[in-house]
Amino acid sequence: YKFKNKELGLGIKFLERNFFCEIKEHGNEGCGFISERFLEGLLGGNMDAERTIAIQVRIFIPGMGIFKGMLMRKRSISDSDAPIQLPPSMRKVGPSLHQDRLESEAVLLITQAGVHQNQT
Repeated sequence: YKFKNKELGLGIKFLERNFFCEIKEHGNEGCGFISERFLEGLLGGNMDAERTIAIQVRIFIPGMGIFKGMLMRKRSISDSDAPIQLPPSMRKVGPSLHQDRLESEAVLLITQAGVHQNQT
């Protein structure tokens, strides 16, 4: 099941750069992770947000690059870690070469969200 934009908090989100970190690839090609609590907060904290297991995203972070792919819900991300983890396979464009543009902000575009087929 895929939610429509009006059902869930899909769209553009402006976040701090420190909400993102890069991780090593461990068989999760094209797929990063997002903490459960952070995902539910991004999507509005309602029942649909709690049922969501993955979001399709485009991420623009001048100091890191441009990323594209899926973020899967992950329970084991601690509160002291960055809530969004990005593997190398999600990076499509490298970081900005303009040092004056390495802002501390990031843009997260959520294009789709979905739940496991057993939860529909």
